[in-house]
Order: sequence, then C-alpha cells, then structure tokens
Amino acid sequence: MPRTQQDTAGLVGAAQALPISTDALDVVILPHTLEFVEQPHEVLREVDRCLIPEGHVLILGFNPYGLWGLWRLLYGWRRRAPWTGRFISQTRVRDWLALLGFDTVACTPLFFRPPLQGGFALQRLEVLDRLARRGWPIPAAGYQLLARKRVVGLTPIRPRWRPRRSLLGGLVEPSRRDRLS
Repeated sequence: MPRTQQDTAGLVGAAQALPISTDALDVVILPHTLEFVEQPHEVLREVDRCLIPEGHVLILGFNPYGLWGLWRLLYGWRRRAPWTGRFISQTRVRDWLALLGFDTVACTPLFFRPPLQGGFALQRLEVLDRLARRGWPIPAAGYQLLARKRVVGLTPIRPRWRPRRSLLGGLVEPSRRDRLS
C-alpha cells in the first residue's frame, strides 16, 4: 500500500534546534533525551524558548548513582544503548532548570530493580520496588522530573498626580540651613 502525505506528516529536527516557533508549546516531554545529546543545556534552552509562560517540561532520566549507573560502569565499554549515554543526576538537571527560570513541581524516582532481561528474575526482584516505596534507601534506576516555566508578571505602577502630604500636617515647613542670613 503506498504511503500518502498524511501518513508521513510530522516534525523532524535536532533536539537543540526544534522547528517550532517561540512560545508555542504547553508541554514538552524529554524521554532520556539529555543523556544522548552533546550539549544537554542547549536542549533545555531550546525547550525554554518553545514553551509558553507557565508551560511544563517532563524529563525522564537515568540516575547515575543507582543500580543502572553501576551497570553502566560495568558494561559501558560494549558501546550499546542505553549504557553509552551520559547519565545526568536529577540535582544537576534541577540546577540547570533553575538557572533558566523553571520551578520544579515534582521529582519521582523510578524503577529500583537491576537491568536484567529475564522475566522471572525481574518478577523475583519486584520486592525491591515495594521496599523502596516503603522508604528503604534503595537507589532508583531513573527519575521523572516535572518543572514549570516561571514567568514573573509585571505590576504597573500608577503615577501620583497629587503631591504627597507632609507628615507634619503642613504646620511647620522645614528650614534649610545651608544659607547664611
């Protein structure tokens, strides 16, 4: 079946140069985008440009200090995704977003199991997810960060048309002592 123009419609562009006009998007979702680009802060600047005031950005990232970060150190030499990415901590992403004027709304740790392929092993290690939900300090494999673009509103200052009243009630005018009589 031949493809039509309608089937292939979409946007194609680099993450640091989105083909979208300024202040045009309500929400931008970055699923593991920052780990696989050369300049992640440029991507965040581009997201800032494209978002409307009070717009949101949802970032999914890998935790470099979790079990998957450890796995990356062990298997990163194999040059296969996702181990080839540069895992960025959520505190660093928060700092970058704060510099751009974003407020962090929520940051949720995700997936506390090691990266294993066997379905049986993953089911057996589901207990790690339950323990982490109960407050055990198990490092998460990733995080989900939601931030809102902060825009400071300007309050117009009205000019004073009447002169200010004197605090002394107009009874006594202050004298100037710089003149000698």
